[in-house]
Amino acid sequence: MRKFSGHGPIVFINPDAALKAAEEVNAGKIASISAEDFEIKAFDVPSLENAEIPEKFPDCCEGHKSLYASLQEEFSRFPDCCSAHRKLFKVNWFDKTEYLYIPTKVMLSYIFTIDCIKQNMNATNWAKRIKDYIDVMIKSFGQLPSGFGPPVGLSQYASIVKNNLASIDDLNAEKHAAIVDMFSNQPNKKTDTNEHDLELLVQIYKEWLRVFPFDIPYLKAAKQHFESSIPVFKGPGETNMYTGITAMGMKSKKEMLDFVKEATLTIITTLNAADLFEKGLLTDTAAAELKLLTANRKIEIEQLKLPANAGANNYLKILKEWLTGEKKFVSQLRLKVGGATYDEQFRQCLIDAVSHFQRNSINEPCIANVLNKGSGRETMVRYAFKNFLSARFPDATVVAEEEMGNGYMDLTFYQPLLSRKVIEFKGWWNYDKKDIAFQVSKYLTDFEHEGYILMINHTNKNITSLYKALLMKDNMNYLTESWIEHSIPNRNFLYFSSSHQFGVSPKKIYHIIFNIQPIAKV
Repeated sequence: MRKFSGHGPIVFINPDAALKAAEEVNAGKIASISAEDFEIKAFDVPSLENAEIPEKFPDCCEGHKSLYASLQEEFSRFPDCCSAHRKLFKVNWFDKTEYLYIPTKVMLSYIFTIDCIKQNMNATNWAKRIKDYIDVMIKSFGQLPSGFGPPVGLSQYASIVKNNLASIDDLNAEKHAAIVDMFSNQPNKKTDTNEHDLELLVQIYKEWLRVFPFDIPYLKAAKQHFESSIPVFKGPGETNMYTGITAMGMKSKKEMLDFVKEATLTIITTLNAADLFEKGLLTDTAAAELKLLTANRKIEIEQLKLPANAGANNYLKILKEWLTGEKKFVSQLRLKVGGATYDEQFRQCLIDAVSHFQRNSINEPCIANVLNKGSGRETMVRYAFKNFLSARFPDATVVAEEEMGNGYMDLTFYQPLLSRKVIEFKGWWNYDKKDIAFQVSKYLTDFEHEGYILMINHTNKNITSLYKALLMKDNMNYLTESWIEHSIPNRNFLYFSSSHQFGVSPKKIYHIIFNIQPIAKV
């Protein structure tokens, strides 16, 4: 089966609108052109193969001659035939001579369609064969710019075909009615409703994108998906067997409003604080609480803009209720787990361990072993911290001496609310400390950017300045000015962080100095 054309040439009657749309497309924006700014010209649809067309048609019989003469007389009144077409008199782009083909096109379209019905009415898929052909034929009459009336000749074609269905032998009443119904969606008159207006649908969707609180940290992931396209069409599409073109219906205004409402429900029921907390993906409750508070106020302001009876933005009500509950939950969660992020809490836990062991002093076997210069000094400290972390985080997996490549990570910590933590224990007495930054960095994957060093100070001297100088040596690949001092609220304790780059991306390393014995006053 040969393929037919899907539509005629498009002629822009408003070149400025076409140019603006092209510029928006080139800029990566979604562009649309109003139906007022262009015309779609008519095109020829050939008859089917093996068509039985009367010889010398339409001069083949008195009936067809009379019908053709009637069409010529009717066309002679165009565009003075109706109020919409009369507007064509007032525009400079209209030329009646370009439409002189209309009577002939109507006659050929009618006789080709009748032949198509005769050829296919007894086929298994008769309805699709006939409907697809009629759909192409309807489109072949083109489209005048919006406001200037229906396609020229289309209503005459449809009426003639429907009026002549009864002349087809063996076409039963059921098929007759079905074929008449195939003409029901033809664009033969302009409606007053804007239910399927493309610009309105785009406006509704863009307004939803603007209002939806994608700034909330755990909703950001959904933004790119919904920004990538504007779902103005509804599926599934249907492919015309003659043109090969798949057509999809356009959403109505109500369907678009229902879509953004359902999209809102989908996002907030999939990405919410409770689920994300359980999955360990809600780590900064303070930031989330602030964003929720801000988003809640913005939605309140958006609601104030609407009339009291406005039903167009039902998703605002849903968002308002959700934000109120979400804000309450995150606030309670923050009070429960504290204002620190989970990573900060993890570091606090390490410092709690330092404080605990220091209080026990020589009663702590790992400290006594260091002071006595026993064997496995780093190992005993590592296992003491392993036991402390395991007790503090009973749902965590804490692994000592995990093999990784050609070396072993001293301690690896896994817990649902935290990313993987790698901790390297190193004694200040250990000559190997000269490569400590590289040792930690090599155990971090491309997706991990933070490691930990717990430096065991066996002396009674403050080694902070010496340790800092060690980390800034050339072989440490230290990033300039990345050294930062950190403190724990209400604690007289400092820990540090620095950044080092041994691979593609820099790694941040946190440093905790574990003083085995009190620092002597100078």
